[in-house]
Amino acid sequence: MSVRTFFIMSALVLSAHSQAFGQQVRYMDSSGNIHFVDNVYQVPPRYRQQVETPTPVPVLDRKALAEKKRQEQEAKREKMAKEKEKRREEREKKYEEEQRKKDEARKNRNKAQSSGFGRLQ
Repeated sequence: MSVRTFFIMSALVLSAHSQAFGQQVRYMDSSGNIHFVDNVYQVPPRYRQQVETPTPVPVLDRKALAEKKRQEQEAKREKMAKEKEKRREEREKKYEEEQRKKDEARKNRNKAQSSGFGRLQ
């Protein structure tokens, strides 16, 4: 056997070994109790067909956490900027409406004065 073949076979054996022994598995017995064991070979043979491997929880690294936080802060800033712009537009609209009413009242006053209704006689 060549050295290369030996290393390939060793890698395959270790891979199979880590799959069989490296994961925690669970099964339910006939009483409905759920059991967690370190490998498939600890599960009684009659329960092996129902063995489940729990889904691993993803582990976030610092970069991912920092990026997530940055995105959340950016979204918050954008939301605040939109709200600020909306309030500014509302103030501007209110100001324009007040100015329109004042201009209309002024026109009505001028109209009344020019027609003689606003003067004392």
